[in-house]
Amino acid sequence: MNQSKLVSIIVPIYKSERFLHKCVRSILEQTYRNLEIFLVDDGSPDRSGEICDSYAKLDRRIHVIHKENGGVSDARNSALKLITGEYVTFLDGDDWLENDYIEYLMRLVLENNADMALTDSVFTTRDRQQVYSDKTVIYTNEQAVARLLLFVPIGPWNKIYNVDVIRRNKLSFTQKMSGEGLHFSVMNAQYSNKIVEGKRKIYDYRLNNQGSALTDSNVQMGISSLDGIFEIDRALKIRTPLTTFAVDWHKWKNWFYTLRLIIASDTLSVNQSLYKKCIKNVKQEGWSLLLRKDAIKILGVKSWVKTLLKTIFTESIANYLVIKERSSLLDDVRNIENTLR
Repeated sequence: MNQSKLVSIIVPIYKSERFLHKCVRSILEQTYRNLEIFLVDDGSPDRSGEICDSYAKLDRRIHVIHKENGGVSDARNSALKLITGEYVTFLDGDDWLENDYIEYLMRLVLENNADMALTDSVFTTRDRQQVYSDKTVIYTNEQAVARLLLFVPIGPWNKIYNVDVIRRNKLSFTQKMSGEGLHFSVMNAQYSNKIVEGKRKIYDYRLNNQGSALTDSNVQMGISSLDGIFEIDRALKIRTPLTTFAVDWHKWKNWFYTLRLIIASDTLSVNQSLYKKCIKNVKQEGWSLLLRKDAIKILGVKSWVKTLLKTIFTESIANYLVIKERSSLLDDVRNIENTLR
């Protein structure tokens, strides 16, 4: 395909020493070659910064930023100020890419004259099954905002963005512990002229990094995720029955997520008030959503039923999912060596 468009890749890195070689190699092995790569060492206390410097000596496309620790949003924002590509995408330092990640997303963008492209699912260290068939779906701003809030993985990765849209609308990552990627993607979607989605899995999401926020049952992550969705609600310009339903459903989802974190972190005694508030909101907001006109049409039968069950059996399902996640994480950690090569 035509590779005349420069694509920027931003990788925030913190305590990623064990996973970084696989991450960076997956970028260097991309079939789309016209890249500039920003590796952002966010004050990592391990050898991550040193590893980044070693790769910069091997490939002139790599630029390394060393900075004091400021969190993942600050790391991404520091590179966003410096990129010169026409399009930009993101990768976390413990994840990796399929070798046609950039080529696939750029083909979606260029063939459909779109400002933003994404896929709706990812590989994980638990799920290595590719989708049965691929297809392309084009969304309006309204449809894309709802899609991102309801069905698409919330990270900024797995997507590619027009840099001109970002700069014209002064978009950046909010300084949140959780949910910053969803905010960035939704804001981009609402300002983009056209958004295109493919089905093929091209991003590899690591579930067995015990040092990541994903595996740390920190209740503050739930609180931050709630702050994030309320911030999206305040900043949303496209307000229709579809987008407001999607925002409200995601609020409901984050109340349930926060409840799970309280259980998983064994902090019920110090979060008793928040625990009760989560249960109250899951039930009240759940019923409100389920009874809205077109709820089944918007969510689909499967998601509607899942929402119904969590609304009725809130505590029981939350406890079950915590037990299931703990078991899955133990299996992930046992198999970690198989995902480092």
